[in-house]
Amino acid sequence: MCPSCRRMLRIPGDGEAVAPLVTQLKKANFEAVREMESEKDSEPSESSSETHHEQDQPLEWDENSKALEASFHKEKGGLSSYLAVGSICLVSLALAILFMNPAGSDPSEYEDQSSLDTESKPSIDPKVGTEIEIPIILQDGELSFLKEAEGLARRFLIATEVEEIMPLINPSLNLEKKLKRFYTNGKIKPVGIAKFNTNGKPTYTGRFATVGVLIPGSLSRELTFVKPEKGKLRIDWESWVGWSEMSWGDLLINKPSEPVLVRVRIKEVDYYNFRFSDDDKWRCYSLIPPDREDFLYGYVKRNSPLDRKLRSKKSSAAVAKTLRIRFPETVMSGSQVIIEEHVADGWVVDP
Repeated sequence: MCPSCRRMLRIPGDGEAVAPLVTQLKKANFEAVREMESEKDSEPSESSSETHHEQDQPLEWDENSKALEASFHKEKGGLSSYLAVGSICLVSLALAILFMNPAGSDPSEYEDQSSLDTESKPSIDPKVGTEIEIPIILQDGELSFLKEAEGLARRFLIATEVEEIMPLINPSLNLEKKLKRFYTNGKIKPVGIAKFNTNGKPTYTGRFATVGVLIPGSLSRELTFVKPEKGKLRIDWESWVGWSEMSWGDLLINKPSEPVLVRVRIKEVDYYNFRFSDDDKWRCYSLIPPDREDFLYGYVKRNSPLDRKLRSKKSSAAVAKTLRIRFPETVMSGSQVIIEEHVADGWVVDP
């Protein structure tokens, strides 16, 4: 069957002539059809009878061409519909892309950042969008640091003589002199260690790292490590023992009027007496030494910049501070001192 004219066709037998319409149908085109129709309208009248005679015959090629032309218009209309639907889809897709990635957004925000090597590359602070420098002490990675630090801690906390801890601690100004004053006979009472990195969350600041340790007897302490610019990891001995420029006993006896560096725990208290009786002018803090129960009252000008540094915003508990204090030139009470300087929060001091 012919797909265009819907007529049954058969294969011609021997000697039969091939119908000319088959050949013409294959070559038919719509422009030729339109030209033929135009020629029919413009032919002279004397040929009209011949033309009418030809039209009296059932010209199958004419019917077929009309069928093809109708099919062409039908297909053209369908193509237009497809184009319209396709255009709508493209516009919808464009709007969806615009909605998913609004103007001004950074496509890199949607990239997976989980593969970044935090051991060797700076991290990004999501709040400010800038690089945060990795602490010097973590240049070889946290696991490497913790492994080395634990070995140092165990050797340090079981040492019994000053010579044993010398290679383990941070060399500082007049270190040997400080050690001799602190350990009068060169002997150390070992405290031991029950657990290292007790809370699993060491804190890092530049060259320093502080790790929780558990001393036998359920006493929790903090041990600070320091990484010199050149050299191996060391323990910050001064912050561990709470070293001060003068022992607490000497401080109470000598009552120096020049500022002295001390490591203490402070807490705001109400004690206004003698020359510090005006609580509108002064604020009072108790200064508690690391290894003694007797304390001093320290005073600072109320609401001064120094006072704002000292006040604890977290809780009413005593907090560790490194300060410079002195006695008044005219001493009226052996337990009252003036706080001259806030050196550091905690007992770790970076010289």
